Amino acid sequence: ILNFSEIKNRIKNIIPPSKRDYILDWIFRFDRILSGFIHGIFTVAFILGSLYSLGFTIAGLANSGSMGAMVGMLCMIPYVGIMTAFIVVSLLAVIGAGFTGFLKVLIVFGIIQTLDTIFITPNIMGKKVGISPVFVIIALFSGAEIGGLLGVLLAVPLFAMSKLIFEDMLISYKNSSFYKKN
Repeated sequence: ILNFSEIKNRIKNIIPPSKRDYILDWIFRFDRILSGFIHGIFTVAFILGSLYSLGFTIAGLANSGSMGAMVGMLCMIPYVGIMTAFIVVSLLAVIGAGFTGFLKVLIVFGIIQTLDTIFITPNIMGKKVGISPVFVIIALFSGAEIGGLLGVLLAVPLFAMSKLIFEDMLISYKNSSFYKKN
């Protein structure tokens, strides 16, 4: 059985020595983006779970803490997670409090999803992967339009990686003899 450091060394040895530092630098940059993205997903889920728990508590719904935690965890799955959470929480609210319970759930989801779409996810993801919150929103909408669920999952890290590549190309261009000639 191979351990992680042995696997890492074997992969390193596949890379030609003349390009090793350059390629490993890019792998490190991409790894920072992907780990930031994953950390951002968990951070957003924790914040949303806390907000939903608070919202359900303020609304007077039973089991608000566990329902909020469930919604937070399900929010890690784009679209499907939030829809599933809404259906489950709505059913629980209708069983426990009737139509007024459903209205309370609808209000809590409306407020928190608006906050999430405009402020929470764009700001946290933007900081974690190194892009502007506006570009996070654009990447998510573009990813949804182009690739659906998979597009939403991949949009932010792919956009951040593309930004890195573009910035590197721009630096190379500005350092080229073509750019420096009058």
